[in-house]
Amino acid sequence: MGSGFGARLLAHALAARAAAETEWIPERADEAIPGVTTLSRTEALVEESERTPVDLLVLATQKSSAVESLVWIAPHLSALVVVISDSLVEAHGIGNVATGLAPECLATAARPMLAPRLAAEESPDQGFVGRPVAIASAPRTPEAALASAERFWILLGAIPVVVDPEALDRRSAATEWLAPWSAAALARLGAAEVARGSSEELLTGPAFLEATEILARDLEVSVPTAVRRAKRIAPALRSLSGDLARAADLLESGDVSAVEDWLQPAFSFRRRFPDL
Repeated sequence: MGSGFGARLLAHALAARAAAETEWIPERADEAIPGVTTLSRTEALVEESERTPVDLLVLATQKSSAVESLVWIAPHLSALVVVISDSLVEAHGIGNVATGLAPECLATAARPMLAPRLAAEESPDQGFVGRPVAIASAPRTPEAALASAERFWILLGAIPVVVDPEALDRRSAATEWLAPWSAAALARLGAAEVARGSSEELLTGPAFLEATEILARDLEVSVPTAVRRAKRIAPALRSLSGDLARAADLLESGDVSAVEDWLQPAFSFRRRFPDL
């Protein structure tokens, strides 16, 4: 159940790689997917006795709402529940609520690291192949349920990684959420007192454009979501600010060796990853 890019990828992948029968309940009107039965929210909430039992319930809702999620979980307590969010803490929290109300609920949380959007759109059934997925289980959820969740992601071609939700969200603040905000700060600096069509605008360096490219993509920077996660994003922003201040001090000191030492870990870490 859910809409958006991630939910759509899941529907494609499930139909192509995993399920004998896949039903999708989009939160809004969406294009049909071959091999997937699209249900309206009203159809999906009919009495359980009137429908085929569900073995797996995947919630990929765009907004984090434990109450709304419980509406979908409640009729399917015997199913393996996978709650997906771009915050493993928030997904884990929904699982906590579900198992708190119904101890027999097999609730797990997941945070997929999706394939680059263009590649995923070209081959949607391959969108999870080779991609890491952070997973966790709610308290009182048996280990067998987490193992089932791991097998589910493996069936989609993904690489499940069991992690602590808080630890993942702290890392995500630096490696995911910080990127558009630091790019926005750089773009704000580059835009200062530059008129549209002016010579200053024409002389914008290619490295600047590459570093701020993320802002030109189809990327939605959700301010309400960022504010809700301020306790993780704000410290990462301050850490980056402090590191840049240190670099400024080193440059002004004229110590070439110290500047090289400051740069070396950055180059070394980035070279671990292939270009995406």
